[in-house]
Amino acid sequence: MKSLLFSLLLSPALFAGSAAFLPDGKRVARQGDSGVLLLDLTTKVETALEFPDDFQVEFVGLSAGKDALILAGGQRVMSWNPATDTWTELWKAPDELTVDDVACNPKDGQVLVTTTKEDGEPEWWILDPKQPKKAGGVYNRRANHATSPVFDTDGNLYFTLNGDVWKGSIEAGDNEEVPYVLAGTRIWPLATLETSPANSSGTGAQTVLPLKDHLLVELSRIGGSGWGNIVRVPNADAFEKKLPLKWDELAECGSGCGAALSPDGKKAMIHINGEGWFEVNPANGDLKKFAGSAAKDDE
Repeated sequence: MKSLLFSLLLSPALFAGSAAFLPDGKRVARQGDSGVLLLDLTTKVETALEFPDDFQVEFVGLSAGKDALILAGGQRVMSWNPATDTWTELWKAPDELTVDDVACNPKDGQVLVTTTKEDGEPEWWILDPKQPKKAGGVYNRRANHATSPVFDTDGNLYFTLNGDVWKGSIEAGDNEEVPYVLAGTRIWPLATLETSPANSSGTGAQTVLPLKDHLLVELSRIGGSGWGNIVRVPNADAFEKKLPLKWDELAECGSGCGAALSPDGKKAMIHINGEGWFEVNPANGDLKKFAGSAAKDDE
């Protein structure tokens, strides 16, 4: 039955692009070269988040919880309450699993956690706030190796698979061993796929920022680094609406990015590695350079 669990394979290079707002919306967190950096949107100063002694990991996935920042790395999922500077363990994964990434649903507080097994097999899990420290597996029938999960303000789940953008939800299932089910469809075929004896030149969706009317997507090289762009498409099913296969290129993004959406949807930010932070207009998706201070390990 474990082979039926919803899966995800992430490397540090992928989840290093993680970002999230803090609950008060006044600061935004991102994965730095090593550890998490917090940008104060008022002072424009970026500082390092100090981890507890028993949670010393270099790379984490980040998501915005109701009252805390959710962090996933090593074999644990942790929450940090900035108001009280309190750390809480939400889940410790079994020894054979490595925790990679996390996405919190603002509608019901459920936390989606992605892991990989020792043999590289990926699995997805749900942490329900009504059942502390207990994880339930997510069943996936036809979308193995999906990645980059993120929820919008209405609780819709977006993710990428083979370079395309999908939209769906996590539903309750009828199997006690794997109690959750992924329901989703591909809504934007953005991948450019190829095969040749040369290095890969294929591109695909890597990160999704879901706004009300638009999706901002990191569309960059698959399986390597070197080129890419932040692009904008309508937040709609391109197949159902018969939309043309085109997009707006907003900014170059050759080495990854982190995207953050506040739980109420009123603020959005993107951090482009090597370029810094950009404010995102939630209404139209336009980008504006944010003049923040760079932390020492990112200069």
